[in-house]
Amino acid sequence: RRNRAFTLIELLVVIAIIAILAAILFPVFAQAKVAAKKASDLSNIKQIGIATIMYTTDFDDRYMYADMYPPSAADFYGNMYRWSSSIVIGPYMKNADLFQSPLDPSYVPDIEGWSWMLPSPGRTAKPISYMANALFNGLEDAFPPEVTSYRSPIAPGSYWNGGSDDAITPLIPSATTTESSNPASLIVFVPGAQESYDWIGCGRTHLNTETIAGCWNEDLFSGWHAQALAMGSWFGAPDALMAKGWRKAGNQANMSFSDSHVKSMQPGGLLLGPIELNPKYFLVNSEGF
Repeated sequence: RRNRAFTLIELLVVIAIIAILAAILFPVFAQAKVAAKKASDLSNIKQIGIATIMYTTDFDDRYMYADMYPPSAADFYGNMYRWSSSIVIGPYMKNADLFQSPLDPSYVPDIEGWSWMLPSPGRTAKPISYMANALFNGLEDAFPPEVTSYRSPIAPGSYWNGGSDDAITPLIPSATTTESSNPASLIVFVPGAQESYDWIGCGRTHLNTETIAGCWNEDLFSGWHAQALAMGSWFGAPDALMAKGWRKAGNQANMSFSDSHVKSMQPGGLLLGPIELNPKYFLVNSEGF
């Protein structure tokens, strides 16, 4: 008796069906992967927000600075510590790996080549994906003209806000958690640090939790920086890095607010018009918006 085998036509039909199913399912798998990373990223920034609230309860309800020199320290980057340092928010988090978003590629901070960035003994530089809302520069053109107070929750601190070269005391203190008129709307932490560092030319591998490289974009310091991330462009010109920074989570960005809740935000929703930032999301006192 002769065994019947598949004909060439039948095999081609089966292959075509498999190809069609793959074309349908692969995008679904990719979306599921992004959704899982988005959920993990949301958890990370939530833990950072909770740790910050715990920190404030130990420091008269006041937020930490974006960066600080310890008392009597020399003017040297390695002696500086950022808000994300193991000696600032570290005791309230325990796991510094949470500063690295699963939506970003992992890396080992390259600070050996930049010797002035080496943190003082006892601290280990870790990769970081998130920025503090420490706006203080270029704000008049970033917000509506009726805004007269440009106070962000986290003050820029020693390096960006002047002082002496030894035991620096920042000129402007950070806000308290009770100072805000809009705690449920006021953003404290945002993603996009790695794209911002690549954009300014420092390269993300120098970005770390402990020290700064003096490249401006460690945190959200300037109005033009926030505008560029919200618009995905640089003064009207499309910019891939700025567009990606706040659009990695399904065209959204996970952000942490003053009351410690987290939310996925559409970047365009942070604007009042084509270019102006909505004060209620970025400034402590924003009555009327």
